Amino acid sequence: SIQTTPDSSLAKKSLSDKNALLDRLSSIVKERISKYRCKHELLSSDTSLKASVEIFEEISHSLNVADCSCSSIALITALRCVSDVEDSDQVKEIYSNAVKDWSMKKATKIHTCVFDDLVQRMPSLAAVVLIEPLCTAAKESVASFIKSESIRVLSIIYKHGTGKPQHDAEHNAEHSLSQKAISTMKDNCRNVASLLTGVLNNQSMKAKHRDEVLNATKLFIQYVKSNKAVNTGSSELVPLKEALEFVTNESKGSGTKQLCTQVIEVIAEVLDTIGQETTTKAAKKGKTPKKSSKKAKK
Repeated sequence: SIQTTPDSSLAKKSLSDKNALLDRLSSIVKERISKYRCKHELLSSDTSLKASVEIFEEISHSLNVADCSCSSIALITALRCVSDVEDSDQVKEIYSNAVKDWSMKKATKIHTCVFDDLVQRMPSLAAVVLIEPLCTAAKESVASFIKSESIRVLSIIYKHGTGKPQHDAEHNAEHSLSQKAISTMKDNCRNVASLLTGVLNNQSMKAKHRDEVLNATKLFIQYVKSNKAVNTGSSELVPLKEALEFVTNESKGSGTKQLCTQVIEVIAEVLDTIGQETTTKAAKKGKTPKKSSKKAKK
């Protein structure tokens, strides 16, 4: 057997101490610095944007997941100092490039935590800058992992559209969705529904990635139901329902079958609602307006 020399023991201890220090520093960045809220009059948006671009360069060359996550939190902290951040083309470009790098390059240094952090800490901005790039990544990537992860992050964004307000006023102020975010989510509902249908019909997808997509589909359909099928009609929901039925028939796992059945039932409820609303509108259009009694007397 190989005996451990004193030098190797010291090296292991030194590495352990170094990792402990890195964990401590990471905790400081993620838990303390991330809570910083600047006053816009003390820091210009141009300065914050410049810092954001430089931090993104650091993310693009991060050493590992922990390093990437710390830089991601630093980026979010800088973005909080940008006035009208949701209207900034530069910020949109930062995250668009991040998604493209993450989804297209095999040797990418960008990790999914960059998108998870933004959704968790600035969900309104996440909806504005991430939905379209993630939809593109899920459609164009050939990797099942990228497809499932893109859809997972998308579903978490849409989950914020169904969440109930909390009692913490400060939390609600930071996590409530802006009108621009709400509009972006609504405008992309049809694209997301069609995307889910296509991915679920992909028979070459691994079971673990398919299950991730199924969970994401459940969250998205809950959003659609809670928002009364906004911008989503039978032309998108019927194919999605059929794709879920296909997965149910092909799957051998009872858990997968049960999940599919639950989502199918919710889609059926939404389709019934759409049908009832269509019937009501048609009936109203068919009615002729009655003349008032006063006009009749004249």
